[in-house]
Amino acid sequence: MSDLDLFAIYDNLGEKKGKPELELSFDFDYENLLNDGKDKNVKLCVSVKPSDDLRRSFEKSGGNQSTHICLLIDTSNSMKIILDNTNAVRTGETSVGEDGRVYNIVTGGISKLRIAVESAKKVVNLLRPDDTLSCITYDDRARVVFEDLTVSDKTKILNHLDSLIGKYGMNTNISEALLLADRTLSKYTDAVPKRVIFFTDGEPTGTDTEEKGIHAGQTLAEHGISIESMGFGKDDVNFPYLQKISSSSGGITTLINYPDEFASIFSSMFEQSQSVVVSNVRLLLRLTAGTKIYDYYRGTPDNVYLGNRNGSEERMFEINLGQIEKNQMYKYYFNVMLPGVEDDYEGQINTMNAELRFYVPGKYQDQEQTIRMNVPVNYTSDQEETMAINGNVNILFRLAEVKRFDEEREKAFQAGDREATVRWIKKIIDVYTELQKPVEAEAYTEMLNQYMKTNSISKAILNKATSSSSQAQETGILEDLSEEEMSRFASRLKNRRKRS
Repeated sequence: MSDLDLFAIYDNLGEKKGKPELELSFDFDYENLLNDGKDKNVKLCVSVKPSDDLRRSFEKSGGNQSTHICLLIDTSNSMKIILDNTNAVRTGETSVGEDGRVYNIVTGGISKLRIAVESAKKVVNLLRPDDTLSCITYDDRARVVFEDLTVSDKTKILNHLDSLIGKYGMNTNISEALLLADRTLSKYTDAVPKRVIFFTDGEPTGTDTEEKGIHAGQTLAEHGISIESMGFGKDDVNFPYLQKISSSSGGITTLINYPDEFASIFSSMFEQSQSVVVSNVRLLLRLTAGTKIYDYYRGTPDNVYLGNRNGSEERMFEINLGQIEKNQMYKYYFNVMLPGVEDDYEGQINTMNAELRFYVPGKYQDQEQTIRMNVPVNYTSDQEETMAINGNVNILFRLAEVKRFDEEREKAFQAGDREATVRWIKKIIDVYTELQKPVEAEAYTEMLNQYMKTNSISKAILNKATSSSSQAQETGILEDLSEEEMSRFASRLKNRRKRS
């Protein structure tokens, strides 16, 4: 029994005096395990949310906390494409897009870039007195358009945004844009939350690669900068790639299929960025002897596969949770193996020690705060007790687990392994069918049918499936606030889930 670290527990549940700003809780799918000496595989849900006191304090201040937001706007060649042909007139000239297709050059109408710029101009009206706004454009190269401007610079901001129209490059250098945003925001060393709203209508081209973009996203995450990704165009963007860029910083990826969605989603993401109440959140787990973690996921507010520790013997484990927003609950799921306990012991055993580290902007002189907790589980000889399952944890873990299945599907597809590709798609369909998720099941059935007929998967089908599987069963919106207090982004997520 000595190797189980029965007494490797914290003496207190937190180092902070008074009520902490964040609430941390843990739930296993099986709270009672049989003491039969056999190792036990369980699913663990870790929940993090802002305290009600912190949320009320934020509202009392009028939400006038500052945020530094950096807009990354794609100005590659494909942004010339006219989406609204009203009053558009052909010039007789053509242009070859990044996708290799030939497009007619027209005057009039509304281009992708015009839609992006007009949407960006609308969010300027949402700036609070202490907010800071920067903007970077990128095509073959990335460049700073303006930096560190405030609402008092509104006219200057609008003029800068208008100046973007008509300036295009050929390629899409996403990684360079992200790294430039990192350098721009990292110059400001205060504890103000920093967030990138990143927009593209394509994927990396020219000298850029997906690998470079994912690595750049990790760099921003290490510096406490969150990335919210917007992919515009179901036939052009690579949704799984954008999600990998955002996930390491705790950011969310949104797919925009239609032009009329752009302005409202852009504004909603901007407002959500202004609701950050806690920043630079990290979860540290110290596993007790014999405890092992395998796959782990984010399950709320969206489903993201975060990685696999493969049962590593390394007992310290850290996850970057990014930034915590006022109206949002965050849930993470872990596939855990616990050591067996013989029948001479009944009672609780501590599986790991948890430590949540974070900063509260504008409080505690920008000093890091810490909450500590133990994560116990109960062992018993009562077999009936061990049959009780927390179905919510089990089901939500399985829905998040689909993201790992989809990565396996992509690996098989890229390797040209037809048998494995079909097997993984069918496995995903089976999960959704069993859990009565017809929309998601249909999306992957459409993928399977296309692959069986053509041996290929179009971006439109890929994005439809992967974006649907990313939508969490629980949005995690904290319902005890009134509709008036909820941001439009939170309302949109809530209503989307109701419709599905």
